[in-house]
Amino acid sequence: MKSSLFLLALFAATAVAAERSTYLIEFKDEGLIQYRGGIPGLRAVSPLVTGQRLDPNDPSVQAFLAFAEQRLSQRIQEIAQAIGRSPEVRGRYTVTQIGAALALSPAEAETVARLGSVKHIMPEPIEVPQTYNSPQFIGANSIWNGSATPGNLPNQGQGVRIGIADSGLHTLSHPSFSDMGAECGYSTPTPKVLQRWDCLSGTCSLLTSDPTGSANYDHGVHVAGTAAGRPVPANTGTPPPLYNIAGVAPCAQLITYRVCDSNCPGAAILAAIQRMPLDNVQVANFSLGPTGPAQFSPWDPAEGSLRYLPLTQAGIYVAVAAGNTRPAAQGGPENPTGNVKSTGPWITTVANITDNVRASGTATVQILGPGSVPPALQNVVVNPTSTSSNLSSSLLNTPLTHYEANVRGCTLNGGFPSGFFTGRIALIERGDCTFAEKANNAAAAGALAVLIYNNTTGTFNPVLSGVTVPVFAMLQVDGQAIRNFVNAAGQPADSNLLIDNLVYGNVLADSSLTGPAQFTDGITKPDIAAPGTAIYAATFSNPGYGNLTGTSMASPHIAGAAALIRAIHPSWTPAEVKSALMLTAYNPGWKPNTTTPWDVDDVGSGRVDLTKAALSGLVMDIDPTIYNTPAINPLNGGNPTLLNLPSMRTRNNQVCKPACTWTRTVRNTLSTPTTWNAGGNPPNGMSLIVQPASFSFSGNPNETQTLTITVVANNDVIFSGFRFGDVILTEAGNQAPPARMTIAVGAANGRDLFADGFESP
Repeated sequence: MKSSLFLLALFAATAVAAERSTYLIEFKDEGLIQYRGGIPGLRAVSPLVTGQRLDPNDPSVQAFLAFAEQRLSQRIQEIAQAIGRSPEVRGRYTVTQIGAALALSPAEAETVARLGSVKHIMPEPIEVPQTYNSPQFIGANSIWNGSATPGNLPNQGQGVRIGIADSGLHTLSHPSFSDMGAECGYSTPTPKVLQRWDCLSGTCSLLTSDPTGSANYDHGVHVAGTAAGRPVPANTGTPPPLYNIAGVAPCAQLITYRVCDSNCPGAAILAAIQRMPLDNVQVANFSLGPTGPAQFSPWDPAEGSLRYLPLTQAGIYVAVAAGNTRPAAQGGPENPTGNVKSTGPWITTVANITDNVRASGTATVQILGPGSVPPALQNVVVNPTSTSSNLSSSLLNTPLTHYEANVRGCTLNGGFPSGFFTGRIALIERGDCTFAEKANNAAAAGALAVLIYNNTTGTFNPVLSGVTVPVFAMLQVDGQAIRNFVNAAGQPADSNLLIDNLVYGNVLADSSLTGPAQFTDGITKPDIAAPGTAIYAATFSNPGYGNLTGTSMASPHIAGAAALIRAIHPSWTPAEVKSALMLTAYNPGWKPNTTTPWDVDDVGSGRVDLTKAALSGLVMDIDPTIYNTPAINPLNGGNPTLLNLPSMRTRNNQVCKPACTWTRTVRNTLSTPTTWNAGGNPPNGMSLIVQPASFSFSGNPNETQTLTITVVANNDVIFSGFRFGDVILTEAGNQAPPARMTIAVGAANGRDLFADGFESP
């Protein structure tokens, strides 16, 4: 029998309305597959006993099934008596279990759960697809099907409201935003979008019809669809093989706030923030942020983070994009390191990494000739951009060439001769001008597609706008090798550009702004990472779906993830939800060069992992009233490292000679006795002490444990940059996933701001 705690949480989360929806009920009586004997007159028929396949015509099997039908009718009648009516029966089961699918209200389901004959009850799980792979990549499907939730109770975010402050939602006719139905367990149409607010005037007014004009809605539509787009069934406007998509929390409801047009005025953002608590929003996403290099403390209103603090204090979980590199002409910063945005510890700041599949965009290039082709050029993987999906089919037997007189294709360097790339694929080197300028120059010269290769080591993820030709990104070594082959062949080379799904996963996007977070005085940012590179989701522009890249796409993955956690654990505070996501994050990954492991300043705790987050046996809370008190606010002499965060960092680049100490408190979430052992990995050249080294909980979710974490530097350690480690808490009985807290110490000389070899477009 599932614990009442889990059931109450589930019922609260799924009570979108008082209407009845389908619940699956399994009774304690054995079904045909489980029946091992014991009932007078019915011999054992389970293959586990007989060792043979079932024969439906066997009289013993038939006799048991007849008995099971009678027992099932008896159990349904018991339910009818308990709830005071005869429930609609939507399914009867006697083979794998004795059970039924019944139409119940949440209150009725809670009553049924208390019956002694009931083994298990849950909302009807729906088989749903993903926003082309990224939700599956972070494990959201494990929550949808219940395999990674307490009690194995499926959840798709029912009952949770997500507020999206962005460029607005233009239309409700898009399949991702139309009414939800059976795919979310509803027997009658249920709105996906509850309200649409237009806040651009500085006050928010409800949109009762689709607005007109030429506003850029793609960004807001894409963000909303990524967080909570409804499950879209096959053949609903998406090109093959992208028949089925959905957001991370596909059955959560949306409230959208239009705060951006060509830019996002602060008055509009504040107007939306005022509305969110009134609209009963439980999760908020802001895929926006300031331009320019980081220059303010998050406790300074000029930085922007403080505007979100009242939302956290109102019990709303807030996810915010970490920010992207920009050309100097767009306000910069061109260098990602040390420029992470939105650094308040009361919000979750999200970095951009790759997932492992691309929608209608990833490709390989095969050089076919002329003459003998080196093996390394016969299958070259290229990464997608925001326009890669414009290539609707493979380009077979298509010439590929480059213009040696202007390898970078910039206008100031002379552009390309008219018609030079007609009927060809253009190969261009990164650098000197924007990606869009290169691509548009090649398109004007007739290019069918554009390959831009890096001018340094590592991958890169171009973001383009106003470009119609498909563009792909290529490693420097591959691009130079193809260029050399083309030159030796006398131009052009025969090639195939083939659509496929080969791509690197868990790689930090080189455009994602990273730490060390300046002016935070001991706070690590970003907090966590999520897929944000070439994410395929709803758009306003035809054909209604497309790829976009940036931390703007990563942040709604975390908003959707938080909605799933809040649906499962509605009593958890925003800080506890944040800690569960961070403590269970997937850590191994790579910097943009794909060879150097990422670190805490790149991705915080790592990539969100929803196969573990809802099962976290420990969470960490913070009283939301203390974030801006004199004890914490460093601008008033406070110490932010006292905050009970899953990350630990030294103040003012302290190198821990002789030692650094933090105090952290964890709360138990499990209803069974547990024992936790502390270990971890000290920063290089240091030792780590966690006290107590072991602790236990009796099974009371209100129990807490305070830990003292100390890092001691060896006398001979010479710091030349930040060093990273972690504390890992492991439950001895494997009743919960390990919980990991990050450590960052040092840097007497600071971090090399150009260590990652970044160069702007």
